[in-house]
Amino acid sequence: MEVLVMAVTLRIRRASRAMLTYYNVSHSNGLGGSVLSIGEVSALTGLSDHVLRKYEREGLLLRPVTRDTAGRRLYDPIDVEWLRNCVRFRESGMPLAEIRRYVDLVKQGDGNERDRIGILRQHRLRLQEQRAAIDAALALTDRKIAIYEDHVDSGAPAAPWPEAVEAEEPRAATR
Repeated sequence: MEVLVMAVTLRIRRASRAMLTYYNVSHSNGLGGSVLSIGEVSALTGLSDHVLRKYEREGLLLRPVTRDTAGRRLYDPIDVEWLRNCVRFRESGMPLAEIRRYVDLVKQGDGNERDRIGILRQHRLRLQEQRAAIDAALALTDRKIAIYEDHVDSGAPAAPWPEAVEAEEPRAATR
């Protein structure tokens, strides 16, 4: 199994290097940079073609997507990096509207950095709150695992908690 995983990993790395070489050699925007199709950007970002089109319609890209003579979308590496930022923001719970506001500020240029910092600080605060909730859940889970492991290791037939678990009589509804 381990050998299979290593072989697959090696093939993926080689394929990734080959794809990047192919992009850099065969696709040029005339400015010395790579030009990527929507399918290639999809593969590099994990976003579907549909989501990439939606992000474009929603104004989440820093600049308009260029098109070739056949009307196909062409992306630059900077677009891929920006989309990866958007993916990370979305994965961490930032709403699209907030990402859009951040993008709008970036597009406006210099002078609104404090507003950008505000958006990022609000998001950071939400992430810290999520982390605290996850840490508390993880601590509870670790305690429960330890209780059950101690119980199993002791070989005791009784339940690992002090009181017996029995169904309680239904309580009358109180208002």
